[in-house]
Amino acid sequence: MRPVPLLVALLVLSPLCFADDIYVPDDHGTIQGAMDAAQDHDTIIVRPGTYYENIKFYNKEIVLKSEMGPEVTVIDGMQKLYVVIYPYNNKEDAVLDGFTITNGYASHGSGILIRGTSQTFKNNIIKNNIIKRNFGTRCGGGVYCSGISSTFVNNTIVENFSQDEGGGLYITGSDVTMINNTIANNRARHEEGGISINSSSSVVTMTNTILWENTAPVAPEGAVRSHSTLNISHSVVCGGISSFVVDSNATLNWGPTMLDADPEFTGFFHGDFHLAWNSPCRDKGDNTVVLDHPLDFENDPRIHDGTVDMGADEIHPHLYFKGGVIPGQSMEYRIIGTPSEPVILAQGSGIQDPPQPNMYGDLFLDWPIYQQSIGSLDADGYLIFQRTIPSHWLSGERYPFQALIGPQWFSTSVLTNLLVLSVE
Repeated sequence: MRPVPLLVALLVLSPLCFADDIYVPDDHGTIQGAMDAAQDHDTIIVRPGTYYENIKFYNKEIVLKSEMGPEVTVIDGMQKLYVVIYPYNNKEDAVLDGFTITNGYASHGSGILIRGTSQTFKNNIIKNNIIKRNFGTRCGGGVYCSGISSTFVNNTIVENFSQDEGGGLYITGSDVTMINNTIANNRARHEEGGISINSSSSVVTMTNTILWENTAPVAPEGAVRSHSTLNISHSVVCGGISSFVVDSNATLNWGPTMLDADPEFTGFFHGDFHLAWNSPCRDKGDNTVVLDHPLDFENDPRIHDGTVDMGADEIHPHLYFKGGVIPGQSMEYRIIGTPSEPVILAQGSGIQDPPQPNMYGDLFLDWPIYQQSIGSLDADGYLIFQRTIPSHWLSGERYPFQALIGPQWFSTSVLTNLLVLSVE
């Protein structure tokens, strides 16, 4: 008998390790239950819905992602504690992708508290998290980073509150890369409404990012404290360099293409941080930093017109909604596209996978398709309209929509993204 080569024997005898996809709530009723069961390199995919949990990333290299994006997938901390926490000694390369992180209430890092090694945060909306009034550190309403190396891409960090420093983010002793984030309308009672880069030799590199209308008595947009460095370029900062405080032994490198111009959010005071069609952020970013990140936070393509936009949102024809999908109640649809163009809303009987290419783009809707003209986009390329959710729609069911922007039968008209409404 010929001897079996050692390598072949090992392949035959050794069990093969495969990464699994774990679905919530299909396989586990809670996100934390799925995380507890997951092994290194598994991916946890969360269906649309609101999950009332406070979750912990243990020592596992896992990807936790939403199936259909942050607008429809919410982790609500119920004002009990941190919404998401990374304990000390967490393994590298854990990913949090595509959630709304909200309603945290803790002494620091109410939205996300990070202590550990390299982590990645992308496509999240971190909003309405609050620091406790008379307790502990009282910093970092949205995010608190300590002693780590992390990457933030396509996140919207808005409307968070801190008692002391860093209404949006507080970073200490960390190397942080920030690409195409929107940090807006955060508040701090004392210092640094937007971002606080604290001592302990923190280095933050920020590109294609919007810092806008954050508020604090000192350093409304941010501060660079003792022995820390901020490298910022291709970004919008409200008030320009004067809105930052920089300690004498800290460094602020103010790079090229820095703007102090209203980003023209479609609904700043209503919590909508999409960019209007004619925003000054359009085509002003740095393409080199998004080569590994070809999509924005809602899966629209980056570099839509040759140059990437600033902020979490890439200006692109898009259909989305605000509010709950509840039969018998009114819901608000919103569309962004070419100014003054007519819009047709279409509902399909199902979804084509893969989509069918045609003269307008990719058609995701399956036949029969029901169409309705709903008006035209305004001069900013924006349209809001209300519709009542049919009373016969069933809880748990999904209904697919797309919009056509522009006249029918014109090759310049475009189809938007697929929007799937999940009934509550």
